[in-house]
Amino acid sequence: LQLEKRVQYHEHLRPVCLPTADTNLTPDTNCTVIGWGKKNDTDSSEYEPAVNEVVVPILPRHLCNSWLAHKELNVTDGMICAGYADGGKDACQGDSGGPLLCQDKEDKDRWFVGGIVSWGIKCAHPKLPGVYAYVPKYVTWIQKEMSKYSEYNSRSNGKM
Repeated sequence: LQLEKRVQYHEHLRPVCLPTADTNLTPDTNCTVIGWGKKNDTDSSEYEPAVNEVVVPILPRHLCNSWLAHKELNVTDGMICAGYADGGKDACQGDSGGPLLCQDKEDKDRWFVGGIVSWGIKCAHPKLPGVYAYVPKYVTWIQKEMSKYSEYNSRSNGKM
C-alpha cells in the first residue's frame, strides 16, 4: 500500500507490529478486536459508521473445538479462537479481515497483530467463540511476500 502523504500518528492512530513466528498467544491473554461490522446478528442490526473495539480473551483450542463439535467444525493449528463462555462480546458480520490486536507482555506501548477475523457462528452467543487466522503461524510467509515488493527490491530489478 502506497499513500500520497506520510501518515501522521497521534493518540488514536499508531502503527501495529507483526509478531515473530515464535510468538505464542496463551489462553486468557486479552486481545482487542476492531472493526466496522455489526454490533449483533439480529436482522435490524446495521453496519457501524465508526470503528468499534471489544476485548476478548484467547481460549484454549481444545475448548473451542469441544464447543464447536456439535457443529462439526474444527479450529486448526493455523487458527486461534477468542471469546467468552457466556458470550456477550465478539466480532460480527462485517469485521472479517480485521485485526485481533494483542499487547506485548514486556513493552506495554507495543501492540502486534495476533489474529485476523476469519469466521464464527452468530455473534457473541454463549460457547460460540470468534475464530481468527493465527498470524504467528503465517508471519514467515507474510514477510516473504512483503520482501517481494520492498522499495529496494522494486528498484533493483525494475519491477513493482
